[in-house]
Amino acid sequence: AQLEALIADMKAGKVETLVVDRCNPVYDLPVASGFAEAIKSVKNVIFIGDHLNDTAVLATQVLPVSHFL
Repeated sequence: AQLEALIADMKAGKVETLVVDRCNPVYDLPVASGFAEAIKSVKNVIFIGDHLNDTAVLATQVLPVSHFL
């Protein structure tokens, strides 16, 4: 229920900044959820991760996460 509410708020323009930390909801969520389209309505999308993925490509900022090397 919270995810559906977030997606609805994103579509309605109520979410100004979204932080995505080491996950890929654009790929992992069903297309029917509308997440991939909704993320395009968010002004600031900050992706934190160790590689580019479907969600990172749609982000306005991509920040690397440190790793053991």
